[in-house]
Amino acid sequence: MNSILSSFYDDLVSIDGKSISTAQTYCFAVEIFFNWLNSENIEISSVELQILIRYLVWRQTQGMDSLTV
Repeated sequence: MNSILSSFYDDLVSIDGKSISTAQTYCFAVEIFFNWLNSENIEISSVELQILIRYLVWRQTQGMDSLTV
């Protein structure tokens, strides 16, 4: 997953023109999602709407802002 995050970060900065702090924030949010997938034994390739909803509910129960997904 680290290579995915690294590529995502590079694209955010170099292609999308995001600031370094914005790219870091986005990557942190994605890393939390990847860690949650891992803890739930869910492969990234099997993610669908219902799984995303479960993740958003989990974020709310953890006190996280659901808008930072």
